[in-house]
Amino acid sequence: MTVAYRPASATAEHYPEECWYLPHKQFGHLWSRDVETIPEPIETRVSPLPQVDTIFEQLRHDWEAGTRFDSSVTAMVRHPSYLEIIGLGPIALPLILRALDEKPQHWFWALRSITRTDPAADQQTVEGARDAWLRWGRDHLLL
Repeated sequence: MTVAYRPASATAEHYPEECWYLPHKQFGHLWSRDVETIPEPIETRVSPLPQVDTIFEQLRHDWEAGTRFDSSVTAMVRHPSYLEIIGLGPIALPLILRALDEKPQHWFWALRSITRTDPAADQQTVEGARDAWLRWGRDHLLL
């Protein structure tokens, strides 16, 4: 028995079989049909969690306190709190850009990691990179 849940219009071209959710591997005893389709998914937008600001500020504080005496940018961007900020993903972009606007810090690694772009690639100074990222943030309505 093979059970796969997929949109009604799914084809092998759009949804290869290995991408289907196959609950029978764990819950086979609960399913009795060979293939069941579900309606097309409704587009949903991820709402920012109300506590993201608080989480970000706590991680930022921990990062700043934990790297206060580090002169190595590599050590700064490998700090667990910095990595957790990157893990917040795109929802953290406005918060990172605001923090960068308030105080020039090494947020560039996080910004590049989340956005997969680098508007400051041609900049030679921290101030130049900061200005390029803030301009990018305004252009993308994040500031």
